[in-house]
Amino acid sequence: RLNFTQPYVFSPKYSLTLSAQAWHSAEPTYTLNTEGGRITLTRQFTRGTGRMPGRSPRMTFAVTYANERESYKISEEALQDPTFRDDLIAIGLDPRRAESKGRRSAVILDAMRNTTNNLLDARRGYLTSLHLERAGTFLGGTYDYYELTGEGRLYRSLGNAIVLAGQVRGGSIDS
Repeated sequence: RLNFTQPYVFSPKYSLTLSAQAWHSAEPTYTLNTEGGRITLTRQFTRGTGRMPGRSPRMTFAVTYANERESYKISEEALQDPTFRDDLIAIGLDPRRAESKGRRSAVILDAMRNTTNNLLDARRGYLTSLHLERAGTFLGGTYDYYELTGEGRLYRSLGNAIVLAGQVRGGSIDS
């Protein structure tokens, strides 16, 4: 995967990212090849005026266009074993077909609000995110679906050694 980010587009609040990838997964139950690219325009909203510097909420909104070619082949053993069905669906493979190929062409909207001081070592605050994806033949793709995913995380520090953390995540996909 190659990424190029231009951190200043139109104004300091906007950035542009171009991504290209070629990915090959060879697992015992399937092989998957993905090639393609994405273009993302991200808007960083003005930070609020928190009581302490660096503690104000960070909000972003991103619009992405993705165009990727995918091909896969599922092993006969995995197709015959019903315990693999959910796993195959979870990674985006159709357990009704031994092999398939197509183009995923999608418009993706992502929004996030983050009040943690450090997302990699969060001790207090919260993060909320929303992901909406629309792929379809109207964009020249093979696959036609809507996807909606939301996530919330909450962090509370109890002294210097303990952090309580909670996460809720849900989503839906429909043709």
